[in-house]
Amino acid sequence: MIKVRHVGITVDNLDKMLSFYSTILGFNEQKIKLEQGEYIDNFSSLKNVQVTTAKLSNGHSEVLVELLKYHSHKGTYNKSELINRGITHFALTVGNLSLLYEKCIKAGIKFNSTLQRAPDGKALVTFCRDPEDNLLELVEVIN
Repeated sequence: MIKVRHVGITVDNLDKMLSFYSTILGFNEQKIKLEQGEYIDNFSSLKNVQVTTAKLSNGHSEVLVELLKYHSHKGTYNKSELINRGITHFALTVGNLSLLYEKCIKAGIKFNSTLQRAPDGKALVTFCRDPEDNLLELVEVIN
């Protein structure tokens, strides 16, 4: 059996991203830790890595969001677009998309569109960008 374990997002401003994922989206902080040493160096193919990892859970599944703030290395940012190759976004199922949409709008979160009903009528869907411009799909299943 294969299950999705977590989604990793390298961030520039850990505090701002933690606030969005916990305060706005409702994830709970499970563990925040500074990681360094041979283990991290080996799997990252880098030397002398120092990274703070923040593991966040929604409390309903085993899937985590992991925010990674590298202190030792600087990366580049390629804005995700749905037409780009590679991983472009991740989707979250939410309970009340209308309420979340309004909360996000008040917090200054940018959306691609207003809420739309899926062609089969079984979901409300929209896309937004988190504070560091990563693309998220928000879905409310309609019964």
